[in-house]
Amino acid sequence: MQRNNIQRSMRAALACLAALVAALAFLASPASAAPEAPSGTAEGTTGQTSAPSGQVADLDAHWTAERMAAAEPADVGEPAIEPETAPRPESTPDADTARIAEPTAPDADFGASQIDHSYATGRLFFDDPEGDPSWCSASSIVSDNQSLVLTVGHCLHTGGGDEDDWSANVIFVPGYDDGAEPRGRWDGRIGTLTVFSSWYDEDDDYDDGGNPERDLGMLLVEPNDSGQNLTEVTGGHGFATGQGYEQDMHIIGYPENHENNEIQWHCWGETYDVGWFDSRIEIGCDLSHGASGGPWLLEYSDDITGLGMANGATSTITDDMDANRSSYFDDSTWDFYNEMSTS
Repeated sequence: MQRNNIQRSMRAALACLAALVAALAFLASPASAAPEAPSGTAEGTTGQTSAPSGQVADLDAHWTAERMAAAEPADVGEPAIEPETAPRPESTPDADTARIAEPTAPDADFGASQIDHSYATGRLFFDDPEGDPSWCSASSIVSDNQSLVLTVGHCLHTGGGDEDDWSANVIFVPGYDDGAEPRGRWDGRIGTLTVFSSWYDEDDDYDDGGNPERDLGMLLVEPNDSGQNLTEVTGGHGFATGQGYEQDMHIIGYPENHENNEIQWHCWGETYDVGWFDSRIEIGCDLSHGASGGPWLLEYSDDITGLGMANGATSTITDDMDANRSSYFDDSTWDFYNEMSTS
């Protein structure tokens, strides 16, 4: 069932296996609501310590309309999860603490959100480590500093432990709509691109660098020319962790396979556990390259605020193109968020 530019793609949630689930030394984050939450281990993050080589001084001049149009999506393939260790303990409802930061509206009254459009969600443009223009999806998140952007790790660093593999010249364009920039563009703050350490570090278990269960990234952006911070202008999605595997979620992104990434595409349905040896969550949607980094939202308000509570971010699409996957937001994810929110 499709409404305007929104595809509703639902599939029945898989019945959770009641047996032992896997235990990984690198355990990432499992799924989305309160009934069942996987166990998580505290884990650190890795961020830029300096400006990438070749960082330009004027990002507005760098990101011309032509360069933005030439950008290619930064996506990784769906990895095989083949842990070396024995199964992890069975998930328990209280394995992670359920935490919520409520969404925040913009300071200015822009009226009701355009139906099927979230001004807190947009496109993230950046140069990849080779200097080529790339893009992902991203979103503004409520934070103490009012400047926090959520995306996924592979949009900020390719994984594999190389200091030279950070993205550069980052801008966030919230509410991007077929070339329009209704809430302006926001320059990424140098030295704030941050990912989980287990995504950044090389891991022999994965062909594409880091642990896909920790494919999550955040950054801060500078105030605009009027001195306003990001969420003052766009509002910010809330942030939720420890919510369990099975939730009704609404995901947003700019996928290449729908309207050629120029407009937001929305999909909603129930999330579920990927499998025994994989702590990620999955939803029956088909948002392809370019949707990476887009938020998975609880309690999304479609036609009023365009805000919800981020409880995932699109990381991959399955090989048969019938499901998207996200890391599960657990206690370590909350620690990551709190660290970035107060920076």
